[in-house]
Amino acid sequence: MSKSTLEKKNICGVVVTYHPDDGLEGRIDVLSGQVDHIVIVDNHTSAEKIRVLDGMAERKNVHLIRNARNLGVATALNEGMAWARQNGYAWAFLFDQDSVLEEGALDTLIDVFEDYGEADAPAVLGCNYRDVNACIVHYPDESASGISWRERKTVITSGSLVSIDVYNRIGPFRDAFFIDHVDDEYCLRARRRGYKVIATCKPVMLHSVGATTKHRLLWKRPGTTNHPAFRRYYMTRNHIILIKEYFATEPRWVYDTVHSRMKSLVLMCLFEKQRPAKIRNVLKGFFHGVFRSAQERV
Repeated sequence: MSKSTLEKKNICGVVVTYHPDDGLEGRIDVLSGQVDHIVIVDNHTSAEKIRVLDGMAERKNVHLIRNARNLGVATALNEGMAWARQNGYAWAFLFDQDSVLEEGALDTLIDVFEDYGEADAPAVLGCNYRDVNACIVHYPDESASGISWRERKTVITSGSLVSIDVYNRIGPFRDAFFIDHVDDEYCLRARRRGYKVIATCKPVMLHSVGATTKHRLLWKRPGTTNHPAFRRYYMTRNHIILIKEYFATEPRWVYDTVHSRMKSLVLMCLFEKQRPAKIRNVLKGFFHGVFRSAQERV
């Protein structure tokens, strides 16, 4: 696979929406200035919001795909990727509806792409980001020392530039995962096939993981994400599936994510609302992850 150029004219933005807030149009404006075209895939939002999305599609460089029901993030991403591929784009720039791309982000990504010394393009070029709830930069910002990128095992979907050539080779996002660990599964599969996953050192996006709140626990103030109860099923089931599939080839990723998930579960049980429903979904997700296939749904 040759290393194609990275420039605005061969990048298509892909944004998945589901009952977006009123700030979406402003975020789309920022993204539209840095890509050639945008495809919004809406997972059956309200009639009022659909009118807003229809208006954006009429006024901007936006194409709208309207799903009759919520098909999940993975399927929606695949629909957007298919549109980008059919329209001749080399890269898809994936975004959650609430992520905010900073001005000049594409220039940073182009610099990273040019600094990347491999003959083949990476499967995924992710954005380092500022977590607006936790008030931290997700990865250490090493850009001041002249380092523009680091290889990562996985990066989040939002802010990911995905090579459509690699996507064609390794296959689509895993529909049955529905919402959680969709990005992890794709990145790990790409790595297993010999492709690289990298991310910028400079943060170029604002993003939030769940709805993080801080709490007092002894002398610390840990945060908990407050994901809704149904998410705890997919978070647990899909994580178990990935542990089973990658514990031999990605042991460090498995160790780190198990440690993080256990900490998250303890904090959930201590501080979050709807704990009984969330615990039931964790147990159900664990059972399905261990004993059943990824086709199971809540």
